[in-house]
Amino acid sequence: DAVEGRDVSLSSSFRGSVGHWPSAIGYNIGASIMIWLLALCLFVPGLIWAVYYSFLLQAVLLAPRSQGNPLDYSKNLVSGRWWSIFGYCCLQWGGILIISFTQGVLTTFTVFNTATPSAIPETILGTITDFLTKFFTVMMTVLFLNLHFMRQREMQDILDAMTMSSHEVSH
Repeated sequence: DAVEGRDVSLSSSFRGSVGHWPSAIGYNIGASIMIWLLALCLFVPGLIWAVYYSFLLQAVLLAPRSQGNPLDYSKNLVSGRWWSIFGYCCLQWGGILIISFTQGVLTTFTVFNTATPSAIPETILGTITDFLTKFFTVMMTVLFLNLHFMRQREMQDILDAMTMSSHEVSH
């Protein structure tokens, strides 16, 4: 509704999203299995398809059903922009990996040092990890919406050009 310019309340957003949960979970499980199988064969194919499916959740939740299969729609949005989307994914994965690694190292050292309570660094780094995860989810959603509207504009331009050329042929 918000994408189409209508006001959206929190309760209507929640009601609207609940119906998408089963398909979002199903598509994510299916894509994860496929990516892991590709990664087991070779790392590169798994990485390529992980980037292609980086908008899967957004495609399930936000793209109109007329766009077709969310897996194909996510891949379609990434096609032609793979390297730039890969850069965003590296930023996302790298940020979370660094914080998680730091959290693991600090937890390991503070567990064996009884003078330092481990709950303080764990809580701080856990909060940072939560913030980064939410930030990157919003970032990817905004990027998805931008690509989605750009794709719609491209399709409208193609339709307009076809309409104009058919009018020229008929006259």
